[in-house]
Amino acid sequence: MYIDPKEKAKQLVEKFEHFAMQHWHEDTGWNMESRKSNAKHCAIIACDEMIDWPVLGLDYWHDVKKEISLL
Repeated sequence: MYIDPKEKAKQLVEKFEHFAMQHWHEDTGWNMESRKSNAKHCAIIACDEMIDWPVLGLDYWHDVKKEISLL
């Protein structure tokens, strides 16, 4: 089943966001933006793993990685 790279990027970030650490700031409390940023970095690492292995769909994973950076 083909999933559009933009949708796959969103799915990956959402999966990692649940586990990504947040930063606590004394004045503002939890920083949700840092959590999303950490999730995006994790998703990019996952894409790099797929790119590093000679698998089918290499262009697809490059497109997913590009879409993650646009989220």
